Amino acid sequence: MFITSQPNEIFPQPLLGKSLEELRVWVKEYGQPAYRGKQLHDWIYRQGIRSILDIPVFPKKWRLQVSGFSIGRSHLYHRSVATDGTVKYLLQLQDGEIIETVGIPTFKYQQKRKTIIF
Repeated sequence: MFITSQPNEIFPQPLLGKSLEELRVWVKEYGQPAYRGKQLHDWIYRQGIRSILDIPVFPKKWRLQVSGFSIGRSHLYHRSVATDGTVKYLLQLQDGEIIETVGIPTFKYQQKRKTIIF
């Protein structure tokens, strides 16, 4: 069975944010056994993948068939670090728009940051 993916038409929502059960249903709808939903869940939430093509445990043919579906992570367009440790990120969204987010260090907790999104 050959499936073609049409991003933002068949499955308009990104996969990021879906529950384990929703991902199990999704993989079954596209011809894979339910256990692949758990694998997909792990690769999204533990490995931080940005594309289905990045998941080597899935059959290559199937990855290509569903590669048009978005995981939902933004592309890092630019990163800059100030001398005080503040980190500014420019993120490019799927629609091409660019947003800025800033991580401000909180020295009270050493490795923690406050994040502000503009």
